[in-house]
Amino acid sequence: MSHKTYDDHEVNDNFINSGVHVNIEGGDDDDDDEVDLAEAVFEKKKKGKKPSRSIDSSNSRRKKKWDSMNSYFEVASEVMNARLAKVKAKSVESTTKNDEQYTIPECIEALESLEYIDSDTFNKFMDKIIPCIEWRKAFLAMTEERKR
Repeated sequence: MSHKTYDDHEVNDNFINSGVHVNIEGGDDDDDDEVDLAEAVFEKKKKGKKPSRSIDSSNSRRKKKWDSMNSYFEVASEVMNARLAKVKAKSVESTTKNDEQYTIPECIEALESLEYIDSDTFNKFMDKIIPCIEWRKAFLAMTEERKR
C-alpha cells in the first residue's frame, strides 16, 4: 500500500465531494498526472464552475446559434412586412371607399339642389367641406330641412 500525502487526500476528497471529472491524457510520470489533477481541482474551486470547453468549439456553437437566430429574424421580418402590407392595403381600400362615398361634387350637387342659397353661404360651405371629410359626411347625412 502506498503512502499518500496530504495533497493526495485533498485531491481525492475534492474529486469525490465535488463531482469533478478531469481527463488526464497519457504520460509516463504518475507524479505529473497527480499535479495536473490537483491543478484542475484547484482551478475548479477557484472559479466555482467546471473547467470551460475549448474556445474553438464554443465559437462554432455561438456562430451556429447566431446564424439560426439571424435566419429566424429574417423570416419573422418577412412575415411582419407581409402583414403590414396587408393591413395597409385594407386601410387604403376602406379609405378610398369612404372618400368616394362623400365626394365634394356630391356635396355641391346636394347644396345646389336647395333653394335660396346665396353666394356668401355657398363660399362658407365650400371652405368647410373641401379640407374635411367629416363635414361632408355630416352635411350629406342631414335631412333636407336641416340643410336649409
